[in-house]
Amino acid sequence: MTIETLSFHKELDITENMDARKNGIEIQNPFSGVTSIMTPEEEAVYSFIMGVNMVNPNPESFLWERVQEGLDWFRKNNPQVYMEQLD
Repeated sequence: MTIETLSFHKELDITENMDARKNGIEIQNPFSGVTSIMTPEEEAVYSFIMGVNMVNPNPESFLWERVQEGLDWFRKNNPQVYMEQLD
């Protein structure tokens, strides 16, 4: 594979997920298979938490303070989804 064959850009159809934005975004726990419906705001916090966990799993990293803030936010704002997806 050469660098010419790699592409990191994708055209996005912003209307593709309009229903998901109105009705919530379904997220499946990669470990348990449980699904939850999240608001776009919740999905953004969830994606940040999971992304940091994937790329920098070192709890000593400066990012883990932000991850902890995200977990605390979930515990306060939607404890059910926290338990289903992040606990």
